Amino acid sequence: MTPPPSSTSTPSSAFPVDATAAAGSSDFAAKYLHRLGMDPSDCPWMEDKASFRLTDLCKITQAHVETVPFENLGQHGGKGGIQSLDMATIEGKILDRNRGGFCFELNGLLARLLEEVGMEVTYVPAFVHRADPDNGDRGFDHPPTHLFLLVRFPPSTSDGKDGGDGDSTAATDDEREQQQQYFIDVGFGEPAMHPLKYPAFGEVQQTPEGMLSRFVKMDHVSNWNGNEFTGVVLEYFKDNEWKPRLMWDERSVDDSSTSMKLQDFQPMLEEVLQTESNFSRKIIVCRITQDTKYTLAGTKLKVTGPPRVLSAEDQEMKKSSGNDDEVVSIPVSTRQLNSIDEIRETMRSTFGIELDETNTLDLSRSLSAEEKVW
Repeated sequence: MTPPPSSTSTPSSAFPVDATAAAGSSDFAAKYLHRLGMDPSDCPWMEDKASFRLTDLCKITQAHVETVPFENLGQHGGKGGIQSLDMATIEGKILDRNRGGFCFELNGLLARLLEEVGMEVTYVPAFVHRADPDNGDRGFDHPPTHLFLLVRFPPSTSDGKDGGDGDSTAATDDEREQQQQYFIDVGFGEPAMHPLKYPAFGEVQQTPEGMLSRFVKMDHVSNWNGNEFTGVVLEYFKDNEWKPRLMWDERSVDDSSTSMKLQDFQPMLEEVLQTESNFSRKIIVCRITQDTKYTLAGTKLKVTGPPRVLSAEDQEMKKSSGNDDEVVSIPVSTRQLNSIDEIRETMRSTFGIELDETNTLDLSRSLSAEEKVW
């Protein structure tokens, strides 16, 4: 499949909303495409939902992470106040006012679009891995504080051409893609840009930016309530080794009786809104393109890349070589922002957050936070 072109320029909405109206489309879908800078004329599924394919899903997830930032400004005086799971509030914030949000907001909004297209969407709570595993918890924060999505195409677009006798062996590659379940996450600091086949345990999957990901099982995991479960872990290949990113209870996917909706994540949202949370301690804004990651943490802007992901071969070479000058490396630059005006202008120029969204921004906690916080 061909990914949409990557851009390091300021994210923008290139197409006016009134130009997106089409028979069979909704105002919500039109606004969503407008926010992502996607041309509705290139989206035939706007008129015919049955035509929605994996390539369309890939274009949407990549445009989403390249355009809509992960950000926590609501906890630091940003317009509109603290984050909410109310869909009308999320829609107004992200689609109308060009803001970003948390995983609950970003993945929740995407889920609404995919459900409108007719996809089957499962909301899954996940534990985030820390850099310092301790306390016997294998390095995962408890309780879960993250939301990702598992999606399936509707039967009308996933049925194989079996000649009417139930034999699906003649299914085409396109049909097999439509029958597959996919992991999607547009609400993490640096997620895979395209959907990942799920579960596909142990299979190494590469997305357009070069990131290598896989799913593995972890047995005999104890959660914060002392209950034991089988965990599923999302790992990615970094520094020449597999590192965990997220974990979730396998039952939260397999047991339909435990299925959740966005409002069920309110306790998890409240967890990350607590004053001791890293998100409450420092302003965080992240956006990625295929080649570059932009991170604003407090008063520092860090630009990673290009490239922002090394190939497995380059990682092996880097680890075995004692001289970084001889191997490919990831360039990283950091710039100290010296005033509230410079921070607000960076939010506008790098992350597309308009100035009127940040005119009440409060830097007090960011200035007092330890350097190691993000």
